[in-house]
Amino acid sequence: MAFGWSSPNSTSELMLGADVAVTGFKEDGLPFVNDFYITKYSECTLYKDGEVKGVCPDTRYEGPGQNSEVNNTKLVYGQRRDAVSFIRYQRPLISDDKKYDLPVNHTQKMTVIWALGPIRPPDLLQPHYLPQNHGDQGLWFLGIWC
Repeated sequence: MAFGWSSPNSTSELMLGADVAVTGFKEDGLPFVNDFYITKYSECTLYKDGEVKGVCPDTRYEGPGQNSEVNNTKLVYGQRRDAVSFIRYQRPLISDDKKYDLPVNHTQKMTVIWALGPIRPPDLLQPHYLPQNHGDQGLWFLGIWC
């Protein structure tokens, strides 16, 4: 599952430029969370010129050996029980990563986006994320607007 924030500048293409956390369970059953940035409605693709586009981990945009601090999500808890998945993670409301993360402003209306779909293991030869279902919802913090 992917959950995150739409760019405040987006009006119709809410997922482009979005900052999401992608969570799930690996083949060995262990939970994971990773920080993603969306530049195109497609699988994460590395082009011959070195450009990366699609639904990709923040670290993928920086290239191998670059700043690994762009993934600022932290897994807190995860388990599967009775065919239900529970995942809890943390990330800062205002990140040091100004390039791929959107600041969360608790005093303004923000649009939450989500997507569900299969995910493949991170591998430079395979795409990462194939969303099946997705949506958005406006949200005011502190119960002002929901």
